[in-house]
Order: sequence, then structure tokens, then C-alpha cells
Amino acid sequence: MLNHNLNVSSRRFELQAYVDVINTADAFKLSRLSE
Repeated sequence: MLNHNLNVSSRRFELQAYVDVINTADAFKLSRLSE
């Protein structure tokens, strides 16, 4: 059970990191377009 919870939390962390990268890329594109 402990191992399962560890896998879920690591997967959630990966997903969060992926979302952060997308948000950063979107913000970068928007700032480039607004110039």
C-alpha cells in the first residue's frame, strides 16, 4: 500500500511539473506576442 501511494504521489508530481512547463511556455508566448 505504501508503494502504491508513493507511485501516485510521484506521478502527481510529474503531472504538476508538466503543467508548470506548459504554463511557463504559454506565459512566455503571450509576453512575446504583446511586445
